[in-house]
Amino acid sequence: MIISFFPMLIVVIVIMVISISKNTNITSNNSPRLIVEAVVVSKRVGPNNESYYLTFQFESGDRMELRVNGKTYGMLVAGDYGKLTFQGHKYINFDRSAFITDNNRF
Repeated sequence: MIISFFPMLIVVIVIMVISISKNTNITSNNSPRLIVEAVVVSKRVGPNNESYYLTFQFESGDRMELRVNGKTYGMLVAGDYGKLTFQGHKYINFDRSAFITDNNRF
């Protein structure tokens, strides 16, 4: 009985660690909310078409990929320029102000 308990305990611990590591809201809630100018440079859909991601480029040249909902994903295209609001790795809003045909805005 004790022998079968330890493998089960290990499985539960592994599942908990994976679950916590995927939940970026824990670290995002402790991060400052930032509003920065950014350009949407690419879009992608996750496995099974269940998650949506946008990659934003900042003035510094740095890029960040954020998970967004389907409506936001559908409304934005590569080349959209505006003010991105995010907290940690959590997307909050993108206020589009222009479309740029050249993705090298910065």
